[in-house]
Amino acid sequence: IELRSDSIIGVDVGIKNIAALSTGEIIENKTYMKYYNKIIDSTKSYRDKRCKKGSRKYKSLSNKIRRLYGVRDRKTTDFLHKVSKNLSSRFDTIVVEDLNLKKMSGGKITSLNKNLRESSIGKFISFLEYKTNNLIKVNPYNTSKMCSNCGKIHDINLSVRTLICDCGLKMDRDVNAAINILGKGLASWNLNKTVSLF
Repeated sequence: IELRSDSIIGVDVGIKNIAALSTGEIIENKTYMKYYNKIIDSTKSYRDKRCKKGSRKYKSLSNKIRRLYGVRDRKTTDFLHKVSKNLSSRFDTIVVEDLNLKKMSGGKITSLNKNLRESSIGKFISFLEYKTNNLIKVNPYNTSKMCSNCGKIHDINLSVRTLICDCGLKMDRDVNAAINILGKGLASWNLNKTVSLF
């Protein structure tokens, strides 16, 4: 299969930004899950502490919680469908990291586990998979730590959002990762030609 350089894109998926593209474009994640989960947890807490199980008030709040779950899931799914459709309509081939989300969310960092679930990364990748003509998954090793210009590895904390390298590169770390992801995707196809990234 022959790939055109203008038909392939590297995409770094994440919690804050649902997608950072190797072109420099960033698509911020919506906070529907976080917003509605906060309301749901608050309603559950009130119901369980203030209402007798089986009472009219208890049943009413339980119905409200079910409706909130429905609204949350519909809004989240709609957003992910729109973003995945936009990307799949613009690019024939999309390269993403081959993430082990189950392992990532099974660690000891509770807040990270919760954020991973609320970001719906797995659902987004599955949407891309069936909408895109060709989805390439690459090894995520060092994609966010390696300078996309010179290849130097930087040991940077997750809270640092900009990668600054001695070679002069200063770039959003997610965009830098997306460029590295694209590079791995191109290498997997053994493309021996120059590709314009911007």
